[in-house]
Amino acid sequence: NTTTRVWGDDYTAVATLRVSDGNHSATAGVRFSVANVAPALSFNPVSPGEEGDPLSLVMRVTDPGSDDLTLEWTGGCEGWVSPSVHPNDPALYPDPDPSPDVHPRDITDLQAVPCGDDGAYSWSVTAVDDDGGTTTMGGPFSVSNLPPSLAVSPPDVQVEEGAPVSL
Repeated sequence: NTTTRVWGDDYTAVATLRVSDGNHSATAGVRFSVANVAPALSFNPVSPGEEGDPLSLVMRVTDPGSDDLTLEWTGGCEGWVSPSVHPNDPALYPDPDPSPDVHPRDITDLQAVPCGDDGAYSWSVTAVDDDGGTTTMGGPFSVSNLPPSLAVSPPDVQVEEGAPVSL
């Protein structure tokens, strides 16, 4: 006979098999380990932005385990939000060790970062699962310069000769 079980978390145990013919029995065990797998990251390339506009960055994170995940974005502009936590099961956060269920993770995380001035910048995101598996990805992006804009207020003014004009 063959038996199969999928573990949702890293785990070490002994699998025990007992066989009996009704009169006699035999028992054997084998120690096994299920290793943690670090989260995987997939990212769509960043389109160049224009100064002052928020730049949207979207990251997809997958993890075959039933792990709580933490994502932290950093980069050359100001305005990155604090690390985000994605619990495996909000009712059981933090996740017990080992996780009691099989719940592979597939999440999407978004950052919208305004870069105030044109230039070349970098971004980085680190995903960490609750068992220490860590994956980091990063790269460059550019922000293009825009011409200044000008508005005169009020647009139409009429005054008498010799009188000051305020605009």
